Amino acid sequence: MMPYTILVMDDEESVRSYLETALTGAGYTVLAAASGSIAVQLCAQFEGPIHLIIADVVLRSISGPDVVKYVLTMRPDTKALFMSGHPREVLIEQGLSEEMPFLAKPFAFKELEGRIQELLRSSTPASGRLAQQEGAGSEPSKSLFARLHADSRGGRTAGTDK
Repeated sequence: MMPYTILVMDDEESVRSYLETALTGAGYTVLAAASGSIAVQLCAQFEGPIHLIIADVVLRSISGPDVVKYVLTMRPDTKALFMSGHPREVLIEQGLSEEMPFLAKPFAFKELEGRIQELLRSSTPASGRLAQQEGAGSEPSKSLFARLHADSRGGRTAGTDK
């Protein structure tokens, strides 16, 4: 059986590194992104399927849910799990809704692995969950593309988060 591929998107290097190490050790193929623009680049360049995106909700220049919405225009079968240590009000401001799978930081790896398995077994991709929220067929806005482009010009790369 081919291993599942997971894209981890978190602007905190320590969280991203921990997840990359732990998930690789659990047998997953892991792509890691420090920003939304890097995540989009990885999704565009990676030739195989990306089964799951684990995304921090609050990033420096764009929200995790907005990045996932954009990625799903390229990879509509991908599933998503959001994570954050921020209060609920902030998460709602960042675009997280009740329908979106979520894990509060800090969490135990066993809890994360359980959620991953649950999502990978699910027949509903993230695009289906987002369509329930916004109405099917909605396209990401030009402002979303502009923010991703601005994010890429910000020079944010792995290991240079601070």
